[in-house]
Amino acid sequence: MNCNKIMKRFLELDDYTSFPLSIKIHLFFCDKCKKEIFEIGEVLKGIRGICPFPIKRDISDQIMQSIKLIPLNNEKSISIINWLLAGMLLLGSTFLISFSNSLIWLKSCFGGNLEIPLNIILGIFISIYSSLFIGTHLDDLKRSIGFIKRNL
Repeated sequence: MNCNKIMKRFLELDDYTSFPLSIKIHLFFCDKCKKEIFEIGEVLKGIRGICPFPIKRDISDQIMQSIKLIPLNNEKSISIINWLLAGMLLLGSTFLISFSNSLIWLKSCFGGNLEIPLNIILGIFISIYSSLFIGTHLDDLKRSIGFIKRNL
């Protein structure tokens, strides 16, 4: 690696106390980079303890408490259109497999009646898909059932 890439990788590091192997190897052979990285490290050591304004009291606990109170939203939602398209594709494949060349090829390779076992397998996939769909949209289902009950 050249010196510019090494310096860029060095500056991208979060912790300047340990270096990756590629930087160590380069520093072993390049005195210019070794000197520059040593100077940067000394500057960072010098400014580490300096605070630009005086702090009267420790406020880190208050900051951490306010961070804990922020609600987390880790839910990743998939659009209902994507769910419906995948379900229609799965359901359509159950009906269209009877007319495809793949079924003819499967019959020639494995012989006999494959339509019933194949439809059973696709039915299992549809059941799993349906249970996943209902499980991920349970809140919406509860709201719609409550809306129907109120309107009756």
